[in-house]
Amino acid sequence: MLAKDLRVFLGDNAPSADKQGHGLPDFQIINERTAAQLIPILLAHVDRLCTDADGVISSLKAPVMNLESPDEQDAADDESDEAAGDGASATRQQAVRNEVYARLDKSLAALVELVSSRVPAAQAALMVRTLTRFYRTLDGVVRDAAGRAAVPSKRLERLIDHSGADLSPAVYAYITFQGNAKADSTKVDKQSKSVPQLVFSIEKYEVLLIKYSKQC
Repeated sequence: MLAKDLRVFLGDNAPSADKQGHGLPDFQIINERTAAQLIPILLAHVDRLCTDADGVISSLKAPVMNLESPDEQDAADDESDEAAGDGASATRQQAVRNEVYARLDKSLAALVELVSSRVPAAQAALMVRTLTRFYRTLDGVVRDAAGRAAVPSKRLERLIDHSGADLSPAVYAYITFQGNAKADSTKVDKQSKSVPQLVFSIEKYEVLLIKYSKQC
């Protein structure tokens, strides 16, 4: 995983962590010089994935327009066929949603590696903005499931579990690490303005999860 290799060279933001404890990198292109340069590329990829996920979930929620005339509808009216068609459509839509969940879960794992790393102060603001965007996408995904009163699939359960057990604790630790870092004051100020939005997005997502768990 690219993010895991970046962490090897960036080091951990935990005071007691040793950056040699993660083994050798898989990607030869990554070294001490290129590690920091690859962070914006990886974060841009996560941002694009969020855009795609938002679009897919939104399209699945949109009502399907029926272009048939009333006579054509009457002629084709067969309750059993309609039920079978609805079932097949629901299965296809769930398969699409599961693919979205799986891709978000992979991005989540990458973000966990990044926020656990000593991300340079120059890229801290970008990291916070990407994390905020990611939590908003997670919020939309769970809101979609809650709106359908759907029992979460295994992939959605996995995504939710990883967000709570892995990502959120790492993000809060990252915020603490960056807040304590002695870096360029201008860059720290830019990040500081974005941190409250990130915390708000996390808290909003967690409140939604509580409501969804009660619904299920």
